Amino acid sequence: MPTLPLKLTFNIPTFNIPTFNIPTFNIPTFNLQHPNLQPSTSQPSTSQP
Repeated sequence: MPTLPLKLTFNIPTFNIPTFNIPTFNIPTFNLQHPNLQPSTSQPSTSQP
């Protein structure tokens, strides 16, 4: 009986921590670097007065 709840409790946080931490920190990191490198080549600031 204690083997079932113990395994479930350890599986939930183990899969929740890395799953929510990876995409949450990866999305903004790639989004912030993308626009920073794109405007340098696209130069949208120069197109606008």
